[in-house]
Amino acid sequence: MPPDVEILTNLLNSFNAAFTSGLGFIHGDARWLLGALILIDLLMAVLLNLQDGDHMKTLIKKILKYGFFIWLVMDYRTLAQVIIDSFKLVGLKAGGNAITEALFNDPSNIAAHGIWVTEPIFTFIDNLGTIDVIKNLHKIIFSGLTGLIIMLCFFIIGIQIFITYLEFYIVATLALILLPFGVNKHTSFLGEKAIGALISFGIKLMVLAFIASVAIPLVKTWSLPVEPTNKQIFCLMLGSLAIT
Repeated sequence: MPPDVEILTNLLNSFNAAFTSGLGFIHGDARWLLGALILIDLLMAVLLNLQDGDHMKTLIKKILKYGFFIWLVMDYRTLAQVIIDSFKLVGLKAGGNAITEALFNDPSNIAAHGIWVTEPIFTFIDNLGTIDVIKNLHKIIFSGLTGLIIMLCFFIIGIQIFITYLEFYIVATLALILLPFGVNKHTSFLGEKAIGALISFGIKLMVLAFIASVAIPLVKTWSLPVEPTNKQIFCLMLGSLAIT
């Protein structure tokens, strides 16, 4: 069966499912690794601070740190989802909530706006007779190429949203195994980089949500007449390129 217009969203849903199942596959390994690293860190802390008179202070610090990472690993799936949902909702709200969260979660729908806005261009070309084709060959070539560029602009926007979601899901899944390293100061950079990557892709998604919330309502007002002029087509391409 040939792919339909929902191909991007279907792919995204597949990776979302892989994110959920992938966390389940490696969650046990992350817990085991966390326990081993906590034990090593605790033994090192005891052996290297034998001369320290205030053992209680060191113990309280360690308990607080261990508790934080235990909570982080145990509730990681929920926390990762909270990160992505929070940044996304902030971006949409900053853009005036002009589009719904469901629409932003549907990159195929956003890409399909390119098909919608260029439909009058290709309908006009299809309806030309043989004599009109010869007479308006230059306009057909110009309109066809411009229509393809406009469509490509919206495809790029949809693909960019899809890729950002994809990057987040991939990093979020694999970052789980790096979080336990944060309990030890010598390996904490691994856990910090994992958390930083999640925040980075969350911010990128927030920016895209803001742009989409502002741009998509404008795109819905871009309607060409039945027989668009070269100027109208060119202006439509200019706006599409600007958003992209």
